[in-house]
Amino acid sequence: MNNKILFIIIVLFQVCLNLFSQSIENGKIMYINSPNGLRVRSEPSLNGSILGTLLYGENIVIQEKNNVAVTIDGINNYWYKIIKGWTVSGWVFGGYLSENLPSNAPIISGSWEDKNNRRVMYRFYMDYNYWIIRKESGGGRTGKWELSGNILTLIEESYEYEDLSIPEIFKYTFSVIDNNNIKLIRNENVIELIRGNSIY
Repeated sequence: MNNKILFIIIVLFQVCLNLFSQSIENGKIMYINSPNGLRVRSEPSLNGSILGTLLYGENIVIQEKNNVAVTIDGINNYWYKIIKGWTVSGWVFGGYLSENLPSNAPIISGSWEDKNNRRVMYRFYMDYNYWIIRKESGGGRTGKWELSGNILTLIEESYEYEDLSIPEIFKYTFSVIDNNNIKLIRNENVIELIRGNSIY
């Protein structure tokens, strides 16, 4: 076998290996494991413009893996193209992705959407702040959250960009269906939340 044929075989093998590797990653669900969140960029580089930030514990769906490994913050990994929602996609660094919800992340952390009202998003940050957002206007409620046992307390500090002179307190019974589905119950009102599917 001459060197030219051997070279072609090696190149074809490498191409097939790359395609196989990418097909394994495509469609995979992963979680953000950086407590500070993870920026989504327009291209697989720190020079890409920032499209949004994903929260600790938030889930994403991988579309594609860049085939050049890079080292960021001392971590060697790949950039992944991800999708959130129907149309928004971007690139995140794989060093801050995990196949499982981080064990020290409160189950409530991250972004959630109301199953019955997809115009409303709930965001629970690791610093115990929350934001309930109406997607059309960006307005909503902000404040602090506390989770003790199965009781979730929301201490509302502002409404529609206006600070409240006296914070309002709302208590919900909190139940976990699985890592991506939770319920909040207050009086007769049941709010079913599913992990968010949009970068906001």
